[in-house]
Amino acid sequence: MLRSEALEKYPYPPQGRPYYEPLYGGESQLQLRARVEAFWGKLLQSDTRRVCLVTHAATINVLFRCLLNLPIDTTVHLQTREGAFHYWCITPKFRQVVFSNFQEHLRPPTPSEKPAV
Repeated sequence: MLRSEALEKYPYPPQGRPYYEPLYGGESQLQLRARVEAFWGKLLQSDTRRVCLVTHAATINVLFRCLLNLPIDTTVHLQTREGAFHYWCITPKFRQVVFSNFQEHLRPPTPSEKPAV
């Protein structure tokens, strides 16, 4: 469903969406944050060196908030694009966003990049 269709079918309440209230039978922002925080904590405690996550934009936004230690009720909004790559470097000493919203892989090839047949 396109974002425009979703907003028409499932509009945000005029007074805004409280982070503790679920909408339309889904989970609340608070429930989503708790679920993502549990995953984030396990990831940081693991010996894993490289991770590739494939997820929805809402989850990426929550992961960004975890990465940056932002509170649940932050007014900081990080725009994420569908199908985008986000590359983070996380060590015991620092956390770095190397790049965000990379979508070059979605660009159609130019004529010079197309393979010869």
